[in-house]
Amino acid sequence: MGLLRLLLALAVVLTHAGPIYGIRMTGGVASVQTFFMISGFYMALVLSTKYTGPGAIRVFYANRILKIFPLYWVVLLISALYYGIFAILPDHPLAATMGNYNNPLTVAGVPLGAVIASAASQVFIFGQDLMMFLGISDGHLAFTHSFGESKPQLWTTLLVPQAWSLGLELDFYLLAPALILLRTRYLFAVMLASLAVRAYVYHQLRWADDPWTYRFFPSELALFVAGMISYRLYEHFRERLFRPTGIIGARIVATGAVASTVLYSFIPLSSDLLETLFLLQVFVSLPPMMVVSSLSRLDRDIGELSYGIYIVHFLVLAMLRNFVPSLPGTSLYPAIGVLISIVAAVTLTAAVYRGISTIRERNTQRLRSRDRDYAMVTG
Repeated sequence: MGLLRLLLALAVVLTHAGPIYGIRMTGGVASVQTFFMISGFYMALVLSTKYTGPGAIRVFYANRILKIFPLYWVVLLISALYYGIFAILPDHPLAATMGNYNNPLTVAGVPLGAVIASAASQVFIFGQDLMMFLGISDGHLAFTHSFGESKPQLWTTLLVPQAWSLGLELDFYLLAPALILLRTRYLFAVMLASLAVRAYVYHQLRWADDPWTYRFFPSELALFVAGMISYRLYEHFRERLFRPTGIIGARIVATGAVASTVLYSFIPLSSDLLETLFLLQVFVSLPPMMVVSSLSRLDRDIGELSYGIYIVHFLVLAMLRNFVPSLPGTSLYPAIGVLISIVAAVTLTAAVYRGISTIRERNTQRLRSRDRDYAMVTG
């Protein structure tokens, strides 16, 4: 599963940078939605096995914050410093290449209330996804069913624009401890209700374009819950999956799922059908992939890089676009972008989480200790 997560992060990079010699992989929408499903699987896993007993939910939230926020804040600060150079020094030679899209600190025409809302959502992450549903109308902050109609577009004020998905992730985390308590049949009911919202938005409101395709929390909840249901399947078949024949089958299924991320753009099907089939494949493949991942420390370590690549790549591409303006439009642009994003992710992850990983593990150990003490008292 770690390799799949890495490839999905790289697929997002290629979505923003362009294909490498025609290879696009899964694309941004399918990749982000697959991350939502994987997140649901992992949250069900840790809430069922790691965060149990008195005080577990508080430790779960604390560790999620320590996992998401530090690296994001570092990239946010670097982005602010980088873009700030061109905002403060307008006569800098590179400033001519920095339009509103390339420099989020250019907020001409954005009302103060919208700037404050944007800044708050970037600092706290919560609500950042809502920036995709807000725009400027008659000089005021207003809801819009298409952010492209806003002049200027409010999302361009985001320093780390791809982090909108973290806003959804945090909302999922808030619900996860309650969702994990539901029986599987009720999880199915939540998933179907979410899909019904999607169908209503698509077919009744006829909002079938971005941002409704994969940014609307009520309709994306189905993917997170699907991941939790997939974990229930893993729990049910775990003993069989870890038998010798089960492990062989798991490796075959995992290989097919990984290969499909690369072959995705070459399959001659409509984008909607292809995306649906891919998500169904991931849903079925997550339990076998968990088996393979649990047997490979390398796979788990590779997977940890996905978040760093995802959160740093937009800044990397912006730097390449501005320092080497001849690169965009060539296959070298995404190739170099991928390489630098990987190096930056490795470097920043090691630097940022060196001490934080220890704190998270200490939190977990204390929880286990309290759980044992509670079991002794009540047992």
